[in-house]
Amino acid sequence: MARYFVIHDTSSPNFKRAPFPDDINTSNYVNKFDRYPSGTRSKAHFFVDRLGGAKKFLDFQTPWRATKLELKYVRTPSKGLFIHIELVQPRRNNLAGIDEFAPELGFTDAQYRSLALLYVAASRRAGHWMIPAFHAAVDGGLLGGHDDPQRFQIEKFDREIGKLVNGADVVDTLPTRPQGDAAPPPSIPSAPLDAATDSPLRLAVTLYYTALESDYPSGQDASFRGPDGTVIAQVSSEFLRKASVEGSAKLSDGRVLNVAGKVNGEQRWQVVRAAYGLDAVGCPLIPYKSVAVGPDIKMGTRLLIPETMGMKLPDGTRHDGIWYAVDRGSKIVEHRIDLFLGFGMASMAVPRSFGLDHLQRLQVRKVGMVNGCARP
Repeated sequence: MARYFVIHDTSSPNFKRAPFPDDINTSNYVNKFDRYPSGTRSKAHFFVDRLGGAKKFLDFQTPWRATKLELKYVRTPSKGLFIHIELVQPRRNNLAGIDEFAPELGFTDAQYRSLALLYVAASRRAGHWMIPAFHAAVDGGLLGGHDDPQRFQIEKFDREIGKLVNGADVVDTLPTRPQGDAAPPPSIPSAPLDAATDSPLRLAVTLYYTALESDYPSGQDASFRGPDGTVIAQVSSEFLRKASVEGSAKLSDGRVLNVAGKVNGEQRWQVVRAAYGLDAVGCPLIPYKSVAVGPDIKMGTRLLIPETMGMKLPDGTRHDGIWYAVDRGSKIVEHRIDLFLGFGMASMAVPRSFGLDHLQRLQVRKVGMVNGCARP
């Protein structure tokens, strides 16, 4: 009954802030499988190390759930619909202690070869071509969703599948599903990230930021409440209203809060480690890079906004015009784009001094996609 072939990365081992070692692809420390739990605690059906070695933790015939979508939302009906493959990929932490940075290479050629073989084998056993999916996509939009696999080159995966199905008789032996057509997955063209992939859009610009408690009069007539209803902080109602609009807030004691959904119509919050809060895919918000978009732009789209090129940023550098569609807003509709600026009302001065006005129409071009979390 399996339909989806879900690709994960392990995000381990974690090298904290230390640089990746030169032997990262061949190191026994990086590639050892015994750090991952097995049996009823396993995270996936197979793990693939950076040398291309694959270890079975669960047979493909074993129904298993490993994503937030399966475990927390769909629950029991999802069991058996997903095959899970973990690719060994170390990470390094950012300043906030989040394992944001993957190796420049992403994954090795040997890993793509083994992953393609597992994909064809799983499809052969299922009796139909399975739908490849990223862990980040399966959990997209869910609170605390993951960012993996990072730096995955889908064209390499496609190429390795092509070598298998075009160079052997595996396609001829793949049974056809009774209710439909079975066809090999199409080749996926690789578009350069600096080339526009669509006609430019004209979108009205708005601006948002992480609300600062220090921007508002002191008071304790309102409460930030956690998912279970406990009070996180007593604040002024004016600050709480603004934080609810922005989606993230920083308290005077230094804690950063993020919207965590609603319970009985009441907005609930969580304390997060990210400096500015989290975007809709669970990644840290990045000033002058993160963008909240409406349904006319797909999440993860890399955007070029020419009118922002050359804008002087607080650190003295100039903006390169590239932004990332990684956030949604409850009031964001089609034909609008909301640029994230950083902390508080003072951050509005930067774009305004550059001549960007509220609801000004900007030219926005889609110039590719970003895998995992966006980078500054």
